[in-house]
Amino acid sequence: MEKEVYKKYDNKVKSYNCSENKNIKGTIIVHTLMDSINGEKLKGIKINLYRINGVSPYLISSKYSDENGIVKFSNIEDGNYRVIEIINKKLYEKPSYVKWNEINISNYLKEETIYVINKKKEVFIN
Repeated sequence: MEKEVYKKYDNKVKSYNCSENKNIKGTIIVHTLMDSINGEKLKGIKINLYRINGVSPYLISSKYSDENGIVKFSNIEDGNYRVIEIINKKLYEKPSYVKWNEINISNYLKEETIYVINKKKEVFIN
């Protein structure tokens, strides 16, 4: 029995058989936003992609979000990955990751999207 693989094309999920596409690489798309998924798109935010391998994750790539608040990591080998946003912690709260900031690229799923939601810290004046 053939196993199906899923990949998103233009926000539509399509499937195909694993045996037909063993050499297909994965893609991780990260959206950097302010306050909510529908919030302002943040340009110039640094996103690190780590390969998770046992105890010590290692850095695969660093990129900055484009004018649409998007970072795209392509040609990703099968495996486990973690996305971390690098942001000024004096100005911003710890970001929230929707769905989560860890991804498994495999024969079953070759593309995943993560939304990073940022909120400014409240400033108290005495």
